[in-house]
Amino acid sequence: MTEIKKNKPRVRQAEIEDFDKVYPLLQTMNNTRLSRADWHRLFENHWQLDEFSPGIVLQSGEDIVGYIGTIYSIQNVAGTEQLFCNLTTWIVQEPYRSHSFMMILPLVRNKNIILTSFSSNDVTYEVYKKLGFKDGNQSKRLVYRWPSLRGSQYRIHSDLQSIEQSINAENRTVFDAHKAFGNTYILIQYQEQQCLLMGVMGKNVFKLYYASDRDFMCQHFKHFRNRLMALLKVKKMQVDEHLLKGGFVWFSRRVNWGNPYQYKTSLEHLPSPSPEYSEIFLLNM
Repeated sequence: MTEIKKNKPRVRQAEIEDFDKVYPLLQTMNNTRLSRADWHRLFENHWQLDEFSPGIVLQSGEDIVGYIGTIYSIQNVAGTEQLFCNLTTWIVQEPYRSHSFMMILPLVRNKNIILTSFSSNDVTYEVYKKLGFKDGNQSKRLVYRWPSLRGSQYRIHSDLQSIEQSINAENRTVFDAHKAFGNTYILIQYQEQQCLLMGVMGKNVFKLYYASDRDFMCQHFKHFRNRLMALLKVKKMQVDEHLLKGGFVWFSRRVNWGNPYQYKTSLEHLPSPSPEYSEIFLLNM
C-alpha cells in the first residue's frame, strides 16, 4: 500500500474568517474560564487598525495546524506613535512542531514593529530570549491596607459613568479603547491631577497592570491605596512594580511570579512596556 505523503505546511497571516479552524487549537489549552466568545476577541479589530491581523497560522492542506495570536496597537513612546504587536497564544499540533520556528520569523524580521509578550510560558520565554527579546518587568508588589491621614483628599471614581464624566482628554483615549472589555477601571483625582488605573479582579485581590501616570503613582499611591482597596472590597492588591518606579510602599512585599514581560524593538530606549494592549485585558485575565 502506498503511503500518502503529508502536505508540506505553509505560514501565512491569519484572517478573521480563520477563527472556526483555529478555535479547536485554542480549546486544547483547557482553559475552562474562557468561552468561545471570549477567544473570538482575539479575532476582532477592536481599534480599527489598518495593520490588524489576528495572528500567524501554519496551514497544512485545508487544515490549520498551528497558531500564534497577535494583538496590534498604536502606542505613544516618547511623543512618537509606534506600532506594537503583542504575541499571545502559540500552539502547534505535535506532528508539525518542527515547523514552529518559521511561524515567528515574519514577525521578528519586521523592524517596524515593537514586539511584546506578557504571558510567556517557560518554553516560549526561552525561544523569545534566543530571538533577542529583552526582559521587562517581572517583580510585582503585594500591597496590604495601610491607612493615611491624606486619603480623604483624593476623589476615586470606580463606575464607568462617573469616569466618563470626569476623565480628561489625555486619559480618555486609553479608557475608550478598553472600557468594553469588562475589566476594573479606576480614576484617581488629586487637585488638578488625575491618574487612570486599569486591572483585573481576582479572589480578594485587585491586580493592577496599568497606570497612566507612573510619577503620580510613585508620589500618591501610599495615600489613596487604603480607600481604593476598601472601595473594591479587597484585602490586597497586586501591583506591577514598574508602575511604582521603585517607590517605597509600607506594608507590602515584593514577589516574582511567572516569567518577566518581554519585548523586542529596534529603538535604543523603551520604558518597560505595560500590558494594556494585550490578552490580559482583552480576555480579562
